[in-house]
Formats: sequence, C-alpha cells, structure tokens
Amino acid sequence: MEMMLQPQTGQLLGEAICTKHGTIFNDEFYGQYFLEKSDKDYSHLGWNHHRYAGWALWHSAALPVATLEDKSGTSFGLLWGIAIGPSDELIRSELTLPIDSKSPDFIETFEQTLTNIRGKYVVLLKSRNSEFLYGDPVGDMGILFDTKTGIIGSSIPVVLRRQLKPHYDNFTEKDLQNGTAVFRFGATPDRDVKRLTPNHKLNLKTYKTARFWPFELDPICETDEECLDVVQEISKRLAGNLESYSKFGRVSLPISGGYDSRVLLLLAQSRNLKFTSVFTHRTNWISGYDAIIARGLCDELGIDHEFLDAKSLFEQSDFCVEPAKQAQIWNWIRAGFAVPMERRPTMLSTLLIKDTDIVLRGNVMEMLGGRLHKVDLTDLAESIRSICGRDPISDFENSEWSSSYKKWANGLPNLQDKAIQDLCFIENLYCNALSVVLQSMPKGLYVNPFADRQLISLTMRYPSERRIKSALYKDLMQAAHPTIPFPKRPMRIGRNDKDGKKLNRFLAANEKQTESVGVRFKTQMGLNKSPSN
Repeated sequence: MEMMLQPQTGQLLGEAICTKHGTIFNDEFYGQYFLEKSDKDYSHLGWNHHRYAGWALWHSAALPVATLEDKSGTSFGLLWGIAIGPSDELIRSELTLPIDSKSPDFIETFEQTLTNIRGKYVVLLKSRNSEFLYGDPVGDMGILFDTKTGIIGSSIPVVLRRQLKPHYDNFTEKDLQNGTAVFRFGATPDRDVKRLTPNHKLNLKTYKTARFWPFELDPICETDEECLDVVQEISKRLAGNLESYSKFGRVSLPISGGYDSRVLLLLAQSRNLKFTSVFTHRTNWISGYDAIIARGLCDELGIDHEFLDAKSLFEQSDFCVEPAKQAQIWNWIRAGFAVPMERRPTMLSTLLIKDTDIVLRGNVMEMLGGRLHKVDLTDLAESIRSICGRDPISDFENSEWSSSYKKWANGLPNLQDKAIQDLCFIENLYCNALSVVLQSMPKGLYVNPFADRQLISLTMRYPSERRIKSALYKDLMQAAHPTIPFPKRPMRIGRNDKDGKKLNRFLAANEKQTESVGVRFKTQMGLNKSPSN
C-alpha cells in the first residue's frame, strides 16, 4: 500500500514510493516543492533549492523562483511558480514592488498589491517579526502544511517524512482510489496535514490561517452599459494574461466543446498568439464530439488542431496499456491520494500531448456561468451536498463537514449577492478537487489564465441571472469574434443516429493522425527501440 509505506528516517514519503517502484523522484514529482526550516541536504532528489530567512525551499527545476524586493531594493520574500506581476510581465528571477517593507502598514499594502499578481504560485513573506505564506487566487499551487512538523509542500508525498496517518478511521487505500473518502474545507487524507484555503494566509509563527481577500467589491452592474464595460475589462485582462503566458516557452492549449476553452481560444486568436499545440483529446464518447466542435472552430479561425484519440489507441494498441496504467497510479500518488484515480484512457491522453512547458486550462472559469449560484448557502445540508458531492455517511463526516463549513461561512466578509457562491466554488470545491488533479499531471505545468483576483472581482459584478444563462460566456466570445458560431454538444449517442454517424466519419477521417500520434508516443516513451544485446 503506497500511503502506508514507512520511509526511512529523514526520507520523504514520495522518495520511498519512488524507491519501491524503481522510478526517479525528480521525474515523478515534476513541478512540486517543499519548504522547511532545516539545513538538511536534499540534492540527491535532483531538485533546486533556495534559502531565505531560515527557510529552505526545495523545488522542481520547472518552477521559477523570484526574489521580492521593495522600492529601496530591500528583499522581503520569495515567490515561486508561474506568475504575472503588476506590470503584466511574467515574473522571472526578481520582482520589485513600489512599496516600503519597513512601513507599519507594509503587510496590508502588500496584500493589496497581491491582488494584481496572478498565476500559479506561492509567496513567502518576511517582515520584522512576521512571516506569512500566501497562495495564488484559486489554490492551483497546493499549499499543504504538517501541523506537527511545520513542513510545507505541494502534496502529501513531499510533506511527510513518515507513513500516512489516515484522516478517517478504518478507511482503506481503495476508499482513496475510488473517491469514497472526500476531502474538503482544508482536510487531506492525513489527519495532521491541512490544505491552505485560497485567499487565506498562513502565519508561519503560529500556523494559524486568516482571510486576506476579499473584503470589499465593486457593486453589481445595473445597466447593459455597465455589463458591457465589465465584458470589455475581462476580455482585455484575460487576453493580456494569455499573451504573457505565451512567452513562457512551449505552451499548449487544449480545446473542448465547452465554453471555457472557447473563450481562451478566441481571445488568444484576437492577439494572434501562437502555441506549441492546440489539441483535443478523446477519452470517452462525449469528448469525441468535443473534438468535432474544436476542429470546426479551429478551421474557422485558421488554426492547426491536433486530435489525440486516446480512447482508440488504448483499446487498439497494446503498447498503450501499461503506460496508461502507470500514469494512472502516479497521477494519484502525485495528487497526494486526495482525489479518485482517473480512468486509464484519460491518463493516456495526458501522455499523448506534445512536450510542453505549460498547459493553459479554463477550469476555474466555470464561475463565469454562475457555478453554485442556484445553491442556498444558508441551507447547511444543501451546501454540504453541493460542495462534497454527497451527504455525510457517518457521524464523523457529519460533524466535521458541518463544523468546517460553519467556520468558513462565519469568516466571510459582507459581500453582495452571489459573491459568496463564487468564493464557495473557488475555496471549498475547486481547490480541493480540480486544482489537485491539475498539479499531478505528468507533462507540463497546468495554469489557469483566469486565476486572477481582478478577473474574479469583475466576474462577481456581472448579474447572476445572466451568468446562469451563459450570457457572460457569449458576450466574451462575441467581443473577441462577433461572427463565431455557438455549436452545442449532442446529448444523445448511438451508432445509427445522426450524431453517432458524424462521430464515426470524423474518427475515420482522422485515422492517419491517430496513427501518427501513436508513433510519436512510442518514440517519446522509448517503446520503438530495439532490445539491447
């Protein structure tokens, strides 16, 4: 059992798991990090390190690290991850901010400035006698902390130096693999390890957390003109984020049949941005129709589109089965056992992507459509069901979930209608589920261009009754490309119906591309090499 493996003294749990499987830690925990107060040398892991204010940061070389300086050149912290600064440029090795780190209100001033730093990142801040840790707007860069050892990191395998202490009594590894065990409200599979909620800071002296954003928002739009202004501001800001990320290196953009990726594609096209790959993967029947829609949009825009048919390759090519199985296992391990194991065709699809540095995703953009806006957050049972996906099945779950939700709700600022639902989606649902999956992918760092507190604030201004009807999505798409069509996914499937025949024709027309993708995959995996003598 992976989670109950006992590391050697001083060894990371993830390191012990890699030793067991005969794999390389640096490869398996790509894009991750840990932070501790120790002089211990972990260079054997193949990671880079920085030391600051008594802390040792060890991290995958894929993560840039920047020194934070005030206007006088005084260093006051570190930032690691992929982030865009207030000047709209990618943050590289340093970031100078027009603030005074010796000012009595420095912390408050920095937190205001932080609302203009977007991306997937962590900030370590040192000020006189205070030390705080801040995360990105949606928790895409996980911040987990062991309340006993004080070690902080991106996942349980890099935080623990011991075997896992199950959060629930009598739950098994199978319960974790199939998602029977649900973790929300900062809980993790380990009883001593907590997840920092987005828009909260961690006091590194006390290990207590506190909200730092938001406390005040602009009013909801009341006229069509105000709504149009919001659409234009979101379009400009989001397109700018896409342009900044496109300069990072090899950047890929997956396209589905949903509105999130369509908005990103159209805004990228409005600035003539080029990507390493624009692709759609097929892992089940519905994603086949995603590919048809995506191909049509790309053809309309004159963009090369790659179809990654993981479903067919998995079913028809024996050489894909074992890599998909291993990817499934490691995706679950890298996620810290906190989410269900993905289906093997889904994991194969992540391996088929062209080599890339970052993959741009639109998952958190679900809030554009008013995710959770129909939920009555004053109804405890309904709220928990919406956040956890089911009702509690034990007295322990009922007690923990209820008390945790009430604690979160009691700490909310006084905000306008439906802004609370937006925060609930980001802070209780998204960061404990989707973002955990995205940090565990095997190829590239997954980044949400919408992970931006200013974009979130602007979205909260757009009327809820319009958002739940997808009006904000459509306004954004029409602003970027006024004549683009709005095809919808089919809701039925069958070999003899119109949609089924259309899918079969599409698959047949792309057989050669699927074969080519399979050949590329074999080459990348070293599966086409002759056995050595």
